[in-house]
Amino acid sequence: MNNKNIIIALSVVVLIAVVGGVVYYVTSSKQPAPNVQSINQEVANPELNANTNQPPVNTNQALPEPIKMPGKLYLSASKTDLKVGETVTVKVLMDTLGANIVVGRARISYDTNLLELTKLDTTKTAFNFSIVEKKSAGEVDVARGKPGDSDYQDKDDGFTGTDGLLATLTFKAKAAGSAELVFNPKDSTLVLDDGKGDAMVMEYGELTLVVK
Repeated sequence: MNNKNIIIALSVVVLIAVVGGVVYYVTSSKQPAPNVQSINQEVANPELNANTNQPPVNTNQALPEPIKMPGKLYLSASKTDLKVGETVTVKVLMDTLGANIVVGRARISYDTNLLELTKLDTTKTAFNFSIVEKKSAGEVDVARGKPGDSDYQDKDDGFTGTDGLLATLTFKAKAAGSAELVFNPKDSTLVLDDGKGDAMVMEYGELTLVVK
């Protein structure tokens, strides 16, 4: 082999070595691109990096049981015996039995053949704002309230007492008979100042007016 052929052979070997080295460097040093979405999730949700062996949070926990406190709505009349044509004043009263309340509601029905509701008065009551105040044939619906602080055991707001006035009703006797004034238990309630709107376990003191 002459010198020219030796030089050509060496050049080919060197070229192959250089190309092979470049290819090896490129393929061996190439790393996978970082997952940008995963990084963003880790930054936004650091809990993803926490110990994955921790028990999962129970999102189906039962809500706290409502507070069951007794309360009473009752009626008190200026008189229970009256003659046709006479009027009678009936007070709708609340007894919270020591608890603090923020809403009182009374829905009362009466016999329109015997009585006529001539006036519904909600001034000078235990509460300072009106929620419902409706009159219809044979029924009256009153709901009033006062702000509280979510503590049904205190007495510095809302109402606590045995004879809190919710409304004053004036009836006129139309005909002889026994006229019953009856609370609708579905809509007659006292609401505790507990921040949850729990209704009290109600008792009702109803009234019968005798018209002669």
